[in-house]
Amino acid sequence: MTLKNKKTNYPNITNILTTSGSNFDPHRLTPLHITNNSLTLSERDTQSDKSKDDITASAEKIVDDFYALLSQKPASIKRQKSITECLDLLRDGFSLEQLHYAIQWTVAKLPGTGSFSRVVHFIDQALKAYEEGEKIAEKQRTHEFEHDQRRLQERQQEDEEKRIDEIRRSLPADEMEKLSLEATQMVAEEHGNLRFGRETLIQIKIRELIRRKHIISVQPC
Repeated sequence: MTLKNKKTNYPNITNILTTSGSNFDPHRLTPLHITNNSLTLSERDTQSDKSKDDITASAEKIVDDFYALLSQKPASIKRQKSITECLDLLRDGFSLEQLHYAIQWTVAKLPGTGSFSRVVHFIDQALKAYEEGEKIAEKQRTHEFEHDQRRLQERQQEDEEKRIDEIRRSLPADEMEKLSLEATQMVAEEHGNLRFGRETLIQIKIRELIRRKHIISVQPC
């Protein structure tokens, strides 16, 4: 959900709320046009009416959902005023998803709310809280993903080490002798004549050779 930049100037919660209504009249009749000596609605006006009806229906649902959260049944005049305010917000560019979040946030944070005007007053604050919450949630998801990836890599490594041990136990003595000789030569080339830790490095090289010859080489392309 993308937040729309909408500047507001609300100094504090006790400010007088704006209650001016919208010029939009959902019951306005569409002009009629004379076509073939009969009165018909133009296709453009019909589409315009449908769009207005859809917006009004959406505003009505948001308002009704808001008062349902408050367990209120507002009077007809109060409900219509709230619908007008909601229509103004939709025309200002707020999405239905943003308005649905805003009414839930307002009811949760301001349980004493009794009017949709409070949603109008605090919608910017509500959406800012949503944005901050999304950032925290995204950070948490990233952390969990990275943790899961580390655990997956650890399990894969553990499985591979077990597989190497199994292969090592199954190899005939002559092949193990060849691997040991090859590992010894590799250690000598890389580290020269070591006084300490030589045998440990040889064992590590033997495991690397088994991984290369018996695991990586047989993996499907």
